[in-house]
Amino acid sequence: MHNACAFVYPSNYEGVGIPVVEAMSCGGIVIIADNSSLKEVGGKAAFYIQKTDEVSQLADRMVQCFNLSDADKKKLTVDGENWAAQFSWEKCAHETQTVLEQY
Repeated sequence: MHNACAFVYPSNYEGVGIPVVEAMSCGGIVIIADNSSLKEVGGKAAFYIQKTDEVSQLADRMVQCFNLSDADKKKLTVDGENWAAQFSWEKCAHETQTVLEQY
């Protein structure tokens, strides 16, 4: 993932989007669909496509990633790693415990 230009995940139906979080954690720039939970998972650290069935839109985003300056790549990588850090098993367990303790 570290040497990849981008992680492309144009899923139309997604539960959590764990592959997106994993890609960001590894320093990958992600291109994802602007639907389901992926918008929440990708935050501002991802490129989005509106229509997953339009190959030209996906190709445009891929070219955009390929043409990023080194500074922009670094910023997206760091932003993605920081964003992905909030999706940890420890945080999930803590939030689940907090909810369960309320009942």
